Amino acid sequence: MAMNEAELLAQITALCDELHVRWLHLPDSRSLGKAGGAWPGFPDLILAGLHGHAFREVKGQGQWSLRTKQSSWKNLLLGGGADWGRWTEPDLKSGRIRREVKALADGPDPAACQNVSPDKLDEADRAFFRAM
Repeated sequence: MAMNEAELLAQITALCDELHVRWLHLPDSRSLGKAGGAWPGFPDLILAGLHGHAFREVKGQGQWSLRTKQSSWKNLLLGGGADWGRWTEPDLKSGRIRREVKALADGPDPAACQNVSPDKLDEADRAFFRAM
């Protein structure tokens, strides 16, 4: 059975707690406008560890496409060199989320960084390594 966003988020935040990565969840960024600024579309999670920080959009039950304002934030954050990404249930099952959270806590796995040619990375991967 596929996880909804709340279930996936619970798994992710438990993992962050386990690995000592601080996190902030913004349940609905559209409501942040009352505090000032232009927040609609801002990523669901802000993560901070000793070896970096990251912004993550969490998508459950196959609803993986981004809304227009989410895409705008994605482009702004990546353009500024931030570590932005989208996490889904398959990312949890594959271990990708654990690896990325662990890298924020402990730094990158040296074995994973050996022989990595920048021209073979997509933009999301380049942003991830820049953030470290």
